[in-house]
Amino acid sequence: MMSEEEQPKNYNIIQQDSYNSKESLMYQLENTDIVDNVKHSLRCEVPKLNETTGQWDWVIPSNVTPLINERGAESLLTELKARVNKIYILSDLDDEHINTIVNSIAVNVIDEITVNWDLYEIQTHASASRIVGMITDAVYATLRKAKSKNYLTYIGKISQVQEIKHTDTMQKGGAGRFLDSFMPGNHG
Repeated sequence: MMSEEEQPKNYNIIQQDSYNSKESLMYQLENTDIVDNVKHSLRCEVPKLNETTGQWDWVIPSNVTPLINERGAESLLTELKARVNKIYILSDLDDEHINTIVNSIAVNVIDEITVNWDLYEIQTHASASRIVGMITDAVYATLRKAKSKNYLTYIGKISQVQEIKHTDTMQKGGAGRFLDSFMPGNHG
C-alpha cells in the first residue's frame, strides 16, 4: 500500500474515475459529449422528459428559434470535430498554439456564417456572435486539456492508480486466492 506522500495528487478523484480504466480512458479521450452539447446549444434544444417512454428527449421550446438551421449546424459541427479530437488532446500545446488554433476556428466560423447567412437562416448578429462563442469556447476548453502535457500526466495517473489497485487486490488475495481454492488439495 502506498503512503500518502507516494499517492498522486487528487488520488480520490482519480480513483473514482478509474474503476474500469479502459472505459475511463476512452471516455476522457472521446469528445462526443462536447460536440453534442454544442449541437444542442446551436439548435436551442433543452432536455424534456417524455412521459410515455420515461426517456429524456431534446426538444426546441415552442417560443424559441434555433440560432442556425440543421444544414448550418452540421457544417459548423464538422469544423468543430476537426479541432476537438484525440490528436489535439494528446498533444503538448502551449498558450500560443492554443490561441492560434482557437483564432483559426473563429475566423473559419465567421467566414462560414457570413457567406451562408441566408442559407443557414441566421436571424441576428447576436445569434451569430453566440454561435462563434459556442464553437470557440468548446475548442479552447478542450485544448486546455493538452496544455503542457497536463492531460497526458492525468491519463498516466489514472493508469498508475489502476495498477496500484490491481497490485493491492492481488496482495490481499483477490481473484488469485479465490481461484486457488478450486485447485486439488486446497480447500480453505
